[in-house]
Amino acid sequence: MPRIIHAKWLFVKFSIKFLKIYLAKYCFHANVCLYSKNEGESYMKTAVVILTYNAEKNNDWRKILQAYDRQDFKADLRLICDSSSTDNTCSIAEDFHWQIRSIRQADFNHGKTRQMLVDELDHMGFDTVIFATQDALLSAENTLSVMVN
Repeated sequence: MPRIIHAKWLFVKFSIKFLKIYLAKYCFHANVCLYSKNEGESYMKTAVVILTYNAEKNNDWRKILQAYDRQDFKADLRLICDSSSTDNTCSIAEDFHWQIRSIRQADFNHGKTRQMLVDELDHMGFDTVIFATQDALLSAENTLSVMVN
């Protein structure tokens, strides 16, 4: 069964159909949201996705990316989904070895964009997708490992 973890660390189990509705309606309110289709497996192929738009304007952008580098859990994919930033958001993320996917700003929709990414990553064999906002600073080195375990 899929599970969702968001900023309040609330575990909720849903059917996949309801999960898609939940993601579309509610996950954009949280700073961090996790989708997993194979809860309890010993290994889950995991992606961390940060949706961005002009994140460089946040003075902590480099600090936020450094916090992901310090995590004891290493995701299989670190992806920036950028809504056509006009600053150096993407080049800074590339310096930290994040993959970049750009979308037109007009095509961005909180729920729809996340659902599109979940569907694509699911098709690529990912079991877990952790969504974070561009201003969510991970406070401990085990934040991601706590989320996925």
